[in-house]
Amino acid sequence: MALHPWERIPDLANMLGLMLTSLGIVLIGKQFNNKGIKIIGIISLTIFMILFLIIFYLSLRDYFKLLPILTRRFLGIPY
Repeated sequence: MALHPWERIPDLANMLGLMLTSLGIVLIGKQFNNKGIKIIGIISLTIFMILFLIIFYLSLRDYFKLLPILTRRFLGIPY
């Protein structure tokens, strides 16, 4: 079942926030010269970036799946 693309925006926002948090962890590790913290931040940033791209792909897929239906609805063309 295709979700409306607006229904995936909270998930995208959460992933974006987690990516920014991971970037902050990397910067803190760099400032304290601690390689362990930097490695944890880089790994978490990679994981959250992959998850963000997956959710973004699903959002685009659903948008293109629903585009003909939404176009007909806005133009008033019967199904």
